[in-house]
Amino acid sequence: MSTPTTGELHTRKGVMKFELYDTDAPKTVANFVKLVTSGYYDGLT
Repeated sequence: MSTPTTGELHTRKGVMKFELYDTDAPKTVANFVKLVTSGYYDGLT
């Protein structure tokens, strides 16, 4: 069994932790991870 992909979203109100469902939506998770690592979401409000 593989380790799940997890993430944290940091806001002014606190931190939200989440788990992505790689086995159910592998392309969506891969695209999301690519956008996150490229900095696409940095600074969005």
